[in-house]
Amino acid sequence: DFIISTVPIHKTLSIPTLNLSQIITNDDLEQIHTFLHYQYHQDILKTIFLPQLYQDHVIAHHKKDVIKAFYHLLKQQFPQIKESFQSHMNDSQYHQFTLFPNQVALIALNKPLTNNNMLSVLILNKSIMLNKKEIKMIILFSCSDPHHFILNTLMDTLKSLTTCNDIMDIYQHVDYPTFLKTILKHEKTPLIKEFQSISKVKKQQ
Repeated sequence: DFIISTVPIHKTLSIPTLNLSQIITNDDLEQIHTFLHYQYHQDILKTIFLPQLYQDHVIAHHKKDVIKAFYHLLKQQFPQIKESFQSHMNDSQYHQFTLFPNQVALIALNKPLTNNNMLSVLILNKSIMLNKKEIKMIILFSCSDPHHFILNTLMDTLKSLTTCNDIMDIYQHVDYPTFLKTILKHEKTPLIKEFQSISKVKKQQ
């Protein structure tokens, strides 16, 4: 079904592979956990979105207000987060900024803030201009995701969600249960389908 190896595999294979350290670390265990959860569960986002990292009716006028709101929200749950987080958020080399329809933005950090995979969400009281676009909902992605399993799932989910009227349910109700229910309704896991397809072909052979 897949390969877990402690030595590099310099070959393209038809099945997923995980390359770990020769001496297994906590990061390796987290990578295995994420991979297995991704492959066999459709609700990976449910385990990473947390109500403690969700805030609605956020008052912000500029990008610096958004950064400060994220910092205070994250600091409450993870006191070890340094204040340098705020300056890094202003530097594009530390993250990728993706815009979606209906005023949704995703900020994917290139390096996770902690050992915990997490997605933090701000829904603004009023839209503001970010990267010359009006933005109302911002998701901060901080995950150990070397093979982009989680990021691909989230990107495909947001592509589906932001191109239909369901996004308006989130803006109208803004409570966390409505947000999570709507996200899970649109959750897309393309690699799972690919994985299942490969497995089906093998069984037929």
